[in-house]
Parts: sequence; C-alpha cells; structure tokens
Amino acid sequence: MITRPLPSFAGARIPHVPLPHICIEGPDWEDRTIDSGLWTAITFGAGKFVAGGGGGLGAEAIIAISEDFGETWGPRLVPPAMFTGGPVQPEGLAYGNGVFVAFGNGLTHATSVDGVTWTQRSHPATGFTSLSFGNGLFVVTAGSGGYPFLTSTDGIAMTQRTPPAA
Repeated sequence: MITRPLPSFAGARIPHVPLPHICIEGPDWEDRTIDSGLWTAITFGAGKFVAGGGGGLGAEAIIAISEDFGETWGPRLVPPAMFTGGPVQPEGLAYGNGVFVAFGNGLTHATSVDGVTWTQRSHPATGFTSLSFGNGLFVVTAGSGGYPFLTSTDGIAMTQRTPPAA
C-alpha cells in the first residue's frame, strides 16, 4: 500500500529498515535518514510524516515526525505500555478523519490528533499486521484468508469483522 500525501508519497509499511523512501513530485525515490531505530511503519497526515518503530520486544516504541517532507525528523518516545500483548513497536500507522492510529499485534493500539501525544486504546483480538485508511474507514487485518479483521471510523472503537466464506 502507498500513502499519497499531496505532493509526496510514502510507503505505509516499512519492513524493519533504518530509513524510509520518499518520492517528491515524480518517479524518483530518495532515501531520507531518520535517527536510529527499526522503522516499521509510516504515514502522512495533517501536513506531516509520522514514522513508527522500536528496538524490539521490551524496548520503547519510537515515533518520529517530519513536517518538511522527510528532510528532518524529530523522534518522540512512546511508553511501552502503549502496545501490550505483543511487540512494542507499531506495525502499522495510518491517518484519517483527523486522527493518527498506531497498531501493534497485541491487544492495544494508540491514537493521536497531532502525532506527538498518544492515547492507549484496546481492541478485541490480537495478531494484526496491517493497518490502512480509506473511504472514511480504518481497516486492520491479520494473516490471510479467513482471519478476522477490525474496522473503525474514528480509530478508537474497533469492531471485529469476519470475512465471508469463500
């Protein structure tokens, strides 16, 4: 999935790499360095990029923010309690309906209106690996075929859904 902030693009899922790849107006991708960390997700909203990652199990999650299309990044630490029941770092980030949502694969996720101050939220299941926003709806998925997924319009209250039988 690609998150498309106008006029830039950013990959919404980064597979544990030290820096994101950002495209500014065109087909050429540039490496933009973020401070140390294992970056696992990135999104764009409210005029800024928000990237998330961490140092693995038991380490603090890291949220970095760039308000100049990836030229400079300011790290923000998120307490480990924000994501419980699984790895601490966010596995997915999305922005929609005026809120950032960060999702791990445990029993909690976090929301923020500015990307700086985060509030822990709970949801009904674990094992989620992907988060997206589109058409007014956050969608969180796990694995493949037959697994439940979550939906939300506000990023706070998540409703568990089951895909139809094939």
